[in-house]
Amino acid sequence: MGFDRRQFYNGVIQTGFPIGGCVVAIAAIFMIPAFGWKSMFGVGGLLGVVLFVIAYRNLPRTECLPRKQGSARRGPRTGAALFHRCLAGTRYGT
Repeated sequence: MGFDRRQFYNGVIQTGFPIGGCVVAIAAIFMIPAFGWKSMFGVGGLLGVVLFVIAYRNLPRTECLPRKQGSARRGPRTGAALFHRCLAGTRYGT
């Protein structure tokens, strides 16, 4: 993915924070009197779980993580080695 594309998607993500805040504030106007303030935590938690499942199923697996092959463990054993391996093919790697 090109650098310009990453900047575009970063902008989309950053735009979602204030829009999400406005949507939650409007939803709170109706939900808190009807269900109480704790209902907002329930809805937020439910949305988080649903979005996690959608992302887990749809995002591609990164190639820098080791895959299971039988019982032998392959790949880096420490977090630092995994981090170095992930950056090796990028412009940030050494």
